[in-house]
Amino acid sequence: ATHEVIDVDHDGFSLRRGPFGIGRPRRYAAEHIRDLRASPTGDPQAADMFSQFTASHPPGTLAFDYGARAIRFGEELPETEAQEIVAAIVRRFQRYGQ
Repeated sequence: ATHEVIDVDHDGFSLRRGPFGIGRPRRYAAEHIRDLRASPTGDPQAADMFSQFTASHPPGTLAFDYGARAIRFGEELPETEAQEIVAAIVRRFQRYGQ
């Protein structure tokens, strides 16, 4: 089964997808991250964003803008849990709430 591991710190986000969460990490620098949000996969933007990814990068219920791209993760999270995660990240790292 594929798992996601998301590490968040003051410097950015690191996202890994793969068996047991041991896939190759993708790092996103904090200075380029904007609009961290919970975003249901059923919304119209989700379909557009999904077209940017291969099967190894499915849409998720968490998203942020990274330059001109939208990065989505949290593949199987319920929307309410995604909102709680966003709130927790912003409480700990206020820079992601801007």
